[in-house]
Amino acid sequence: MISAESGEMGLELASTLAPGVIVLDLMMPEINGFEVATRLQHDPATASIPLLVLTSMDLTSADRERLTGKMSALMSKGSARPAALLDAIRRLERRGAGEGR
Repeated sequence: MISAESGEMGLELASTLAPGVIVLDLMMPEINGFEVATRLQHDPATASIPLLVLTSMDLTSADRERLTGKMSALMSKGSARPAALLDAIRRLERRGAGEGR
């Protein structure tokens, strides 16, 4: 597992390392996760990487709309059991691999 301390660092790592899955928090230093998700989607090097949004935010319908088409799955930090989180990551990784990643 590789982690990034900021959105900018995460974007750089995703572009250069092409991970099997990206787990994204929406609240980060520098740029927020909504912007990161948008930039990942618009970069050909990262657009097909499955994106799991893991957040403690109470998402509004407007927040969910901003993420539509950008994320593969959404989980809440408060209610996500570790086993469920790992299962979701594995499922997304298999799906991404099946799409030629």
